[in-house]
Amino acid sequence: MKDIFRTYHPAGFHSVNAYLFVSDPEQLIDFLKKAFWANELNRSTSPDGRIGNCIMRIGDSCFMISQARGKFEGMRTSFYLYVSNVDEVYENALSHG
Repeated sequence: MKDIFRTYHPAGFHSVNAYLFVSDPEQLIDFLKKAFWANELNRSTSPDGRIGNCIMRIGDSCFMISQARGKFEGMRTSFYLYVSNVDEVYENALSHG
């Protein structure tokens, strides 16, 4: 690994991290908590109540979610999860939408 990547980063974050801009962050956060046992670590909201930044953790990885708006429009994305029981996780995710 190049030395430039050996630097400080918060626990759960890695050299590359996802930052999701979504139209309904509250709905996504709720789904992730139920479907993948995600933990909400921190949330910042704007004066009008919109989510400016929400740090989530699934397993050993963190990522951020924000309200899509202006230059930061929502876009399609996907994730790949490593789990010990794919059937259990799949069924749980399906049961929550």
